[in-house]
Amino acid sequence: MTGADDWIGEAELHADLDGELEAERCAAVQAFLAAHPEEAARARSYRQHAAMIGRVYGPLLDRPVPASMAPVSAPAAPRRPPRWRWLAASAAAAVLLLAGGAGSGWWLHDQLRPISAQARSFVADAIDAHLVYAVEVRHPVEVGANQEAHLLTWLSRRLGLSVSAPDLNAQGFELIGGRLLPAGTDAAAAQLMYQDASGRRLTLYCRATTEPGETAFRIVHRGKLTALYWREEGTAWALAGELPRDELLRLGHLAYQALNS
Repeated sequence: MTGADDWIGEAELHADLDGELEAERCAAVQAFLAAHPEEAARARSYRQHAAMIGRVYGPLLDRPVPASMAPVSAPAAPRRPPRWRWLAASAAAAVLLLAGGAGSGWWLHDQLRPISAQARSFVADAIDAHLVYAVEVRHPVEVGANQEAHLLTWLSRRLGLSVSAPDLNAQGFELIGGRLLPAGTDAAAAQLMYQDASGRRLTLYCRATTEPGETAFRIVHRGKLTALYWREEGTAWALAGELPRDELLRLGHLAYQALNS
């Protein structure tokens, strides 16, 4: 029997993630994670990355190999590597792309594409809005979280989108409200604001976009401020705050999952 103080390695963490452990080892991993909050947070991060990567890349696994890449004499099909190894490799690739994304371009499915002027403008507007309103003491929002249902209905109607507020309470960030913002001629954007116990503020900015397709996360820095951008199904989103990069990425993954649940 393994106790909570016996260290669990990466292989078993990933095997637990894939449901490949026997009941006794699974119980040992859970006891270990319960006794080590930092490792538990890392395991949760793995699950979040796996869900995101599986959503984006899962449909590609069963596609046939393009003719241009097929060998002249095809050998016997190799055994597919365990799922956790594929996820780990994909996660590593995603991290590298995010790390290099600030200057190199977007990762859209399997192609690198240059950042568009529309996306640059969107992120700049989101950052500007954060800088203007996040410092407000008495009037940070237009409608408070005590009227959340009214706020989201109003914003959805004005934007012509389904606007919702991801629940980030478990991560220490409580919704304090939101506001409507101008976004060019006859267009509008929404800003939702969150705050933690130490007073740090996080804003989620969204508006309709005419850019086709979807994009994975893109990190943008301006001074101490970090913004995380993505778009999906006609809506562009930016999560911004003066937070460490890893923390903002974690919160962004959770917000993304909540918005797509």
